Amino acid sequence: MRELKIDDFRNVRALARTLVGVTPNPSYGDPSTVQLKRDIDRSMRRKPFRVFSFPSPIATTVEDFITTEIAREMVSALDTFVRLLSFGAALDGPHFNVWGNDLALWTDLCPWTEYLCLFSDNSASITLTPGRVGELLFRATESVVNVLHCIAMISPVIASSVAFAFDCAVIRTTVRMYLYWPVVYGDEPEDDSKLTRALVCSSTLPTLNRIMTYSAAALGVILRAVSYHPRRLYRRVAMHIRMALRLNGDARLQLVITEMIHLATMSSTPALRARRCPRCVTSALVAVLRTYRDPASGNEEDPFFVAYNTLADICTLDSRVTLHAIQKGVFTILASVTTLRPQRDIERLVSCIKD
Repeated sequence: MRELKIDDFRNVRALARTLVGVTPNPSYGDPSTVQLKRDIDRSMRRKPFRVFSFPSPIATTVEDFITTEIAREMVSALDTFVRLLSFGAALDGPHFNVWGNDLALWTDLCPWTEYLCLFSDNSASITLTPGRVGELLFRATESVVNVLHCIAMISPVIASSVAFAFDCAVIRTTVRMYLYWPVVYGDEPEDDSKLTRALVCSSTLPTLNRIMTYSAAALGVILRAVSYHPRRLYRRVAMHIRMALRLNGDARLQLVITEMIHLATMSSTPALRARRCPRCVTSALVAVLRTYRDPASGNEEDPFFVAYNTLADICTLDSRVTLHAIQKGVFTILASVTTLRPQRDIERLVSCIKD
């Protein structure tokens, strides 16, 4: 196949100009939205994302490629794809995103996301080169993160196929994002904008896990990444919850709930269950309970109830968590004991209650 040329991106640029008219909350019945959808359909008939079918230049290092005009156009194409799918999700919901439910398109796209992302297996190391090259790599990685988040906007059947394609390439990348984002964004960054982006990056794995169940292949990828010590994942969850609580508004709410659901899923998955749950997890859940101490409603999706139920579920698996929760003042009654040494556990719990 011939090499990509700048002119190959003309239809992507045309679609990008059309998408400028997208509003944050489009109304399906609004005349302007109907016209915009027609314009998008017209642009899509020209197959703008055919550019993704060209093979990524794996013989060229990404540091060399990222400075070219083709790289700039390709990153812009990823951004246009994200904007299109976000618009489709706002109109039709995740199960009917007509523009995203094209497995052939995703099959073409995934090699490019692997090539352009600092967190992929193709990267020799997760480091940012100083200067312009580092800025361009960071920009490309941000675009890839947004693309991978879009997998949650499409049909679960297509999403699973995408995640497990190419020997679980997407899962491998999202796991590396989850574990190594501080290399790119800094450890618990103070800047709100960088903090938000770091959390969006780290939440890619939990977001995907919400739309698919753990398979043996996915579990293998995750466990190998942490050298079969899942406690590392639990410490990450606790850190992410602490960081998310520093935000304000809907962003905080969404990220906190995403991480707690991820925690609950891990703790209920035997292969990912930590033999001893780290104390920082209890502290993080207690912090959520204190932040949302007055539930807005009786809805089980309220962060207070999600945190309480998650903590209670973990307590049934590990009495040490129960002890810590009681010390934090969460439970006023005996919640659980292990069956291994119940007498010792009861004595410790009673002693804690007396104190």
